[in-house]
Amino acid sequence: MTLTRTEQAIGALAFAGDLSMGQPPDHSPNVARLAARLADSAGADADMQATAARLAMLRWAGCTSNAREFAMLFGDDVGGRAAYIEGRNPFVATEPPNPASLHDTMVPIAAAHCEAVVMICQRLGLPDVLIHAAEDFFENWDGSGLPEGKAGDAIHEAAQYVALAGDIEVYGRNFGTARATLLIENRAGKVYDPSLAQIAIQHMDRWLKAEAPGDACAAALACCALGDDDVSLSDVALLLADYSDLKRPDMTGVSRLAQGLSLKMAEAATQDPDEISAIGFAAALADLGQVAVPNPAFDHGTGTSEAARLAPHWTERILSRAPDLLAVARLASLAYERMDGSGFNRGLTAAAQPFEARIVQVARLATVERMAHGLRAEWPVAHLRALLTAEAKAGRLDLRAVRLALEAMGARNLPRAEEEPVLSLTAREQDVLAGLIAGQSNKEIARGLELSPKTVGTHVEKIFRKLGVSSRAAAAMKALDAGLVAP
Repeated sequence: MTLTRTEQAIGALAFAGDLSMGQPPDHSPNVARLAARLADSAGADADMQATAARLAMLRWAGCTSNAREFAMLFGDDVGGRAAYIEGRNPFVATEPPNPASLHDTMVPIAAAHCEAVVMICQRLGLPDVLIHAAEDFFENWDGSGLPEGKAGDAIHEAAQYVALAGDIEVYGRNFGTARATLLIENRAGKVYDPSLAQIAIQHMDRWLKAEAPGDACAAALACCALGDDDVSLSDVALLLADYSDLKRPDMTGVSRLAQGLSLKMAEAATQDPDEISAIGFAAALADLGQVAVPNPAFDHGTGTSEAARLAPHWTERILSRAPDLLAVARLASLAYERMDGSGFNRGLTAAAQPFEARIVQVARLATVERMAHGLRAEWPVAHLRALLTAEAKAGRLDLRAVRLALEAMGARNLPRAEEEPVLSLTAREQDVLAGLIAGQSNKEIARGLELSPKTVGTHVEKIFRKLGVSSRAAAAMKALDAGLVAP
């Protein structure tokens, strides 16, 4: 199935949202299919069924907008929200406020979530009906919901389908059909339209027992009927970058700033437009995986907890939902590796890190340091020269990449460049090398990487020249011995 850019963005946002809510990766796709079935059983037309499916995929896309507030409320934004929607006590690490004060606290949190989803829909060019429905995510049939206290038919039809479908999925998965049925019955007339709840109860057992599709996300997107697509890859990348920055308000804007710096560095290092854009996108998306990490894990700085060290893993997993960003996904996941193997999450050494990744590493570190001085501040050049140079001399950062960063900031008296490592392959060359080691022909490698055989041949020549070999067997032996292919 070939996905449009809009579908890729929605798939990535659904996965990221599920991680933010402490749910399994296929939660939102399963809710989308349930919402479409519920809408169909209730007599809704095909357009409304598609709207409900789309809304379900984007339901948790506003999670990063209130992560800080949920962390303050529950002590753990990810675990607390998981407990909240699963009907468990979320106040394990903190003292619960009284009911009146909790309601007042939740009103702006819910409003921020809905507003964030509305803005995401607008940036993706989605229909107005979806935008209106997104405003009613947390409203209840009896008027006790948030943020406006809408009641009855004043709540958008699609939002009603999604709210009920979401509870069916969560309760059915965690408690089984029998208890899920009781919970839905108890909430009928309060949270849901009682007639809609009755339809759900009638069909729920069959829906939950239905065989899951091989690719739940693809099956859900097929229900969305998105049609034409005019969203660019840059639109998708920047949307995901901005979405991730919202999780930690003190870092808002860091991803765009990192992209700008990395692009200047890349343009000075290569003439290949694809490599340049990949480096920029990777720098912008390097922190996307933090959406899966509880905010308190970052309190003592990125990388100081096991949870924070897993963020690059989640970055790559989220971006895998957007096939057009697969090459970027690997680069972005290497943003916190270091040349001496002291980074995370793989602990790779220099030989397994393409130079593009080294640019991203320097750009991200420099940008975070600038953010400490304020987003609107100038680059603290003297501070960064001392910091980055010390990191390079300690063997953690690439000195050439450090020079490129300082030059892009307008620094003078750049640190002296040392001899470049003999074995330094680009990300694309590493992809081709992996094919060579696997015994694939140029045509087979070309098909797998969606390149022309001629382009693959050019990469093979460059690899042989860099490795100082003239055969595939010798290239494989030398590459494996040097650890040139990342695990």
